[in-house]
Amino acid sequence: MLSDREREALREIQCRLLAEDPAFARVFSTDARRLEQTPSHLPRSTYTTLLVMSLMLSVIALMAGAPLGGLVFAMAAGVMWGLRLRAGRAGDRRMT
Repeated sequence: MLSDREREALREIQCRLLAEDPAFARVFSTDARRLEQTPSHLPRSTYTTLLVMSLMLSVIALMAGAPLGGLVFAMAAGVMWGLRLRAGRAGDRRMT
């Protein structure tokens, strides 16, 4: 997080750059718009599918007598759960 003084210095640099070389500044604004349009993650449904598959594999590994394998797949399911929540929050922000 930038301090107020650092934000002010950044604004001054941006204003000088825009005044001195507007074509160079436009390149950055075009790139920023392009980055906003490209998705940064997979759809939430993909994470949900991977979550269900990880949970199923965890149960199968436990039933087969491989507790370490069950633990690994359960941990993968936890990671998918977190990514799924994050994807949902990112989608909510994009809609507003």
